[in-house]
Amino acid sequence: MRRGFVLLALVIGAVCAWAGEVGTRLELEGVQPRGLGWTALSLTLGSATLTGRVEWNLFPLGLRRAGLHGSSSVGPFTLHSEAYVLAPGRVNLAGGGSWKGQWNTFLGLVSLQGGGKVALADALGVRFPSALAWGSVRVDVENLWVETGADFSWPGGLTPGEVRMGLSGERWIVLSLSVHSTGLELGASQGRWTAVTFLAFPPVTSQAVSLSYGDGDRRLQGRFMLRPGGLWSAAVNFLARQSPWSASVAINFTSQGLDKASLEMVWSF
Repeated sequence: MRRGFVLLALVIGAVCAWAGEVGTRLELEGVQPRGLGWTALSLTLGSATLTGRVEWNLFPLGLRRAGLHGSSSVGPFTLHSEAYVLAPGRVNLAGGGSWKGQWNTFLGLVSLQGGGKVALADALGVRFPSALAWGSVRVDVENLWVETGADFSWPGGLTPGEVRMGLSGERWIVLSLSVHSTGLELGASQGRWTAVTFLAFPPVTSQAVSLSYGDGDRRLQGRFMLRPGGLWSAAVNFLARQSPWSASVAINFTSQGLDKASLEMVWSF
C-alpha cells in the first residue's frame, strides 16, 4: 500500500507542474490592526489548473476560509469553477466560462469577449443564487482604439458599460464616457518614469495625478487625488521582487491624516 502511494505521488509529480506561495498581509487602519495569512498550491496538467488556498486571520488567530478553484482552456473558451468554505461553516459554490476572439476586418482588429457566471452562496443553508453575464467589443486601428461593453446580473438587471476610446503609445490619451460621468486620462512614459493625470467631470468632479519610477522588480509610486470641497487623498506604494520573495508597502493619507498603512510579503515556491 505504501509503495502504491509513493508511486502515485511520483506519477503526479512527473506529469503535473506545480507551484505555490505563502504570504502575509498586515494592515493598520485607525487603531485596529488587521492581519491575513495564506497558503496556496497550484497543480497544472496541460490546459487544466487546480488551485487550493487556505486563508486565516491573524488578529485574532483563526481560519478565514479555505477553497478549491479549477480552470481549463480549450481554444478560445475558458471554463472555471470554485468552492469555498468560510469560517462560520458556510459553503459558497460558483462556476462559469468565458470566450474571446480576434479578427482582422476592414474596420481594423476587432476583439470580442464574453462570459457568464452562476453562484450559490450558503449552498448548505439558506441558499442565495446569483448570475452574471457580460460582453465587450474593441476595435484597434494602429494606435487608435475604441471599446465598449455591458453586463447583466441577476438579481439586478442590465448595466450599460462605458465607452472608452484613445490613442496608445509612450504618450497616451483615454476618453471615458458613461451615463454617470466623463473621464479623461493623459499619460506619458519615458524610461523608468511614468506620469498619469486623470480628470473626472460633472456630476462628480475630481482630479488625480500619479508618478511612478522603477521597473518590473522594483517600483515606487505616488498618487494624489483632489475632490470637491477641497478634500484630498494621497498614497505612496513601494513594490520589490527578488525571487522567491516579493514585498510591498502602501501608505494612504486623507485630509484628516493617516488613513491606512499595509505591509505584504510573499514567498513563492
